[in-house]
Amino acid sequence: NEKLREKIEAEMNRLIHKKILWISAEMREVGELIEELQ
Repeated sequence: NEKLREKIEAEMNRLIHKKILWISAEMREVGELIEELQ
């Protein structure tokens, strides 16, 4: 049971990390778009 919890936590951390990378990529694209419009 302890092993399973560790596995789940590791998976959650991986997903959160992916989400953060995705969000930062989105923000960068939005920033570039705003610069082009100005």
